[in-house]
Amino acid sequence: KSVPLGGQNGTGLYNGTPVKELIDGVLADGSSWNNIANISIARLEALSDAKEDMLLALQTDLTAANGGKVMANGINMYGGPNEDPRTPSNHNVKVLRVAEAIMNEHTAAFESVNPQNASFNVDTVTQDFAAIDAAAAYDNGTRMVFIQTWPGLYAGVQQYPPVSAGGEPTPTNNSQWRQALTDHFPLAHALFLTVAQPNTYWFYGGTWYDSNTGVIACPDDPTSCPSPLDWYPDLEKPIGAPLGPRQLTAPYVWTREFEHATVYLDLNNWRASNVTFHSD
Repeated sequence: KSVPLGGQNGTGLYNGTPVKELIDGVLADGSSWNNIANISIARLEALSDAKEDMLLALQTDLTAANGGKVMANGINMYGGPNEDPRTPSNHNVKVLRVAEAIMNEHTAAFESVNPQNASFNVDTVTQDFAAIDAAAAYDNGTRMVFIQTWPGLYAGVQQYPPVSAGGEPTPTNNSQWRQALTDHFPLAHALFLTVAQPNTYWFYGGTWYDSNTGVIACPDDPTSCPSPLDWYPDLEKPIGAPLGPRQLTAPYVWTREFEHATVYLDLNNWRASNVTFHSD
């Protein structure tokens, strides 16, 4: 349902309930630069500025209502004509001037994947890590950063690179997606923990929006969704505090030590990425 932030007819109420009791956060999709053909740079800049003005007004309203957050979507790794020419290589982290949170939606997916040979665009992923770091550190770490990860090398929405190019078969049913979510969990887990900070939050699932894509469990009818039947056992294991930032141990290979676990992330041989728990 659509709930107007101002309430029905500007009353601040929705079906008799104060809106501020219903909504304490919103996703602002499409908050980055739009490269629209046949529109001048001046008009594109004006459009970008207008979006930031809108986000600031929305964030101001939510802050006053209940301290809620606007999550801008988000960190943009497309680059070139698809980034604001006034702030090159900023990857839209600047939106945190007006929003209290940001999403990194395409973590190691889409523009970070080479579909022609089913590999990571390792430099793009590395730059993405730096952008996540910048967002997490913004204004002394006062912003929220949401990191969305995926089951494997997505070249498109729920689509792997072609098998003929070295990709894996794209699942076509809940059972196959359940297996993909299970098989690729170690990579997603390692990706997040490599960049995790106290103000970062993790998402793992098959795609956006629909809850029936592995982002929540369905214990009452396990075959109705692709969520693993035993969920993800590693999430129940203690990790402890990080003992320091990630360490580059070889080109595009990082490790990070936690109190109870060691994270290993290898973008060259991504299937080897894992989180090893000291208690295992």
